[in-house]
Amino acid sequence: MRVAAVTFGTDVKVEFNLGDAKVDTKDKAIKAIDEIIYIGGATASALALQEVRDVVVPLARPDSHRVLMFITDGMSNIGGPPKKLAKYLREQENFEIYAIGKVAWQ
Repeated sequence: MRVAAVTFGTDVKVEFNLGDAKVDTKDKAIKAIDEIIYIGGATASALALQEVRDVVVPLARPDSHRVLMFITDGMSNIGGPPKKLAKYLREQENFEIYAIGKVAWQ
């Protein structure tokens, strides 16, 4: 199992990436996830997905099962709309994408 975590608010940060020794076992991965600190701010969804494309995808094995859990507290409000990048990750990089968040009704 290989995992990566990218957090985002106003800024985007790779907490850990595929192949990092910090998360090379299930127990280490759970511990590393538990240690992620909420950063708050705006919601830079597109910037976070771009970081996945630029930093995580190059380290993924070609034959790997790819899952992206996209957890957000609301609508993307900086960095542009995330739809194009999500579509790219789903269709070109074969990610299953699960979005978890607050529904915004307009």
